[in-house]
Amino acid sequence: MQEKLQASLLGVDDYFSISWSEFLKNIQAFSILSLIISLPTTLLVFVIPLFADSADPSDLDNLSGLFLFYIIVTLVLSSLVGLSIPKIIERSICDRKLGAFAAIQKSFLQLFPFLIVSIFVSIVIGVGFILLIVPGVWLAVHMSYIVHAIALRGCGLNSLNYSYSLVRGRWWAVFGRNLLIFLYLLGLFLVGFFILGAIFFIIGIVGGIIGLLGVGIIAQLGSNLIGSLIGCYINTIYTILFLNLDYTRHPIHNSLPEV
Repeated sequence: MQEKLQASLLGVDDYFSISWSEFLKNIQAFSILSLIISLPTTLLVFVIPLFADSADPSDLDNLSGLFLFYIIVTLVLSSLVGLSIPKIIERSICDRKLGAFAAIQKSFLQLFPFLIVSIFVSIVIGVGFILLIVPGVWLAVHMSYIVHAIALRGCGLNSLNYSYSLVRGRWWAVFGRNLLIFLYLLGLFLVGFFILGAIFFIIGIVGGIIGLLGVGIIAQLGSNLIGSLIGCYINTIYTILFLNLDYTRHPIHNSLPEV
């Protein structure tokens, strides 16, 4: 598989087929990662309103603190999972297995630089879109791979330069592939989310009507787990795209550095 990714830039169909194969190969690790992010956030969604109902309505500090805690937990867990998935995929491509917990452990040290760079990039791209849409799109494409540069190449704050170097000289090729992947996913998951969302919404409503809180929690957890697994698959697609760009520009990385 490495040889195929290194040979030349692949087509979008190849990205989907390779990603699906790698996703299924690592479904156990992805299920664990999905549970790591879904279980705490689902419980908080149900617990926070209970505290809010029992709290003094005038005590806005405590209420805002609860929601801030939820945001922080969600941000940290989603960032760790986002950094872990590329590690699992590249090792799988190289016929080496990496478990979910080992990937999370490796990602902890990269969490702070990832958050700093992500905030900076969001501001820069936002300003680009405010000034004019074209600069925003140009910047967004060049900075698309900072997560992978941090997770797989240990770039830290230098991830901006690394991402830029991958896109330089082939912006249109990268933009076109990103656009086609987005359109493919949009068509597939609009249908999927509508069907699954309707099912879990009905289950949650029924649970609320008959007063069974557990039914609502289970429905919400199931919905979050499926959403997280879909997120793992999407991350896998973009990881394969990153590896294809990286291997065609920096073949030395086929030696799989220990990051």
